[in-house]
Amino acid sequence: MVKHLRLKHSKEFELAEEKKKVQSLPFISEASVASTSNTVQSDHRSIRIHKIIGKLITLDIQPFSILEDKGITGHWIDQTKFFQETAVLRVIHFPEKHTGVHIKKYLQKGLETFEIPLSNIHLIVTDNASNMKAAVKNSGMSSIPCFIHTFQLCIHDSIFSQETINEILTLCRGITTHFNHSPIACAKLKLIQQQLSTVPHKMKQDVPTRWNSSFEMLQRTFEQKVPLAIYAAKYMIKLNLLLIINGE
Repeated sequence: MVKHLRLKHSKEFELAEEKKKVQSLPFISEASVASTSNTVQSDHRSIRIHKIIGKLITLDIQPFSILEDKGITGHWIDQTKFFQETAVLRVIHFPEKHTGVHIKKYLQKGLETFEIPLSNIHLIVTDNASNMKAAVKNSGMSSIPCFIHTFQLCIHDSIFSQETINEILTLCRGITTHFNHSPIACAKLKLIQQQLSTVPHKMKQDVPTRWNSSFEMLQRTFEQKVPLAIYAAKYMIKLNLLLIINGE
């Protein structure tokens, strides 16, 4: 049964596994979180993360976030289970322009919070953006571009040289951007999804350096084509949804 779930229902299986992990964690009261929010936690999991997180850090600015967050995430391999572990170290509101100077400042703040000296950092993995590379270099650390991001750039030209694909992607980006820039529009779409008993998924935006993101954007738009069409008709929004619904 477990093998069947893992092979045939991988997403649901992963969500269930994550839920089990969360439920197995000890309860932490809001008071204890508030009293230690600015220091390194002393529980076993936090100490373990603190010791190994400096080995490999992923720096990622989320371009799709309305709040413009900056996140530092640690990834490592559990040597006993040979299983990839992930932990979000820090998420900070990032209202400034995403320049190398500003990214460097927030990166250093994140490392200082977790008391991670530069000597403990082996590599920082980033995408291929010049501002990300500059931030790491100016911080005195070594960086390496994400393999998947680089591979995505390699295949980009061959796939998107087809005019038909470009037209479809441009259409879907316009629809996705409409909702990403308007919380009110998102709320209206969610209400329609609930009325139709459709899964209330948010629209996905593709990113040039993010692997498979264009496919995921197309897939999500097709999945939500009926709620989107009703939204466009109800609120008189010209989203050109008929092209998608008719399969053109």
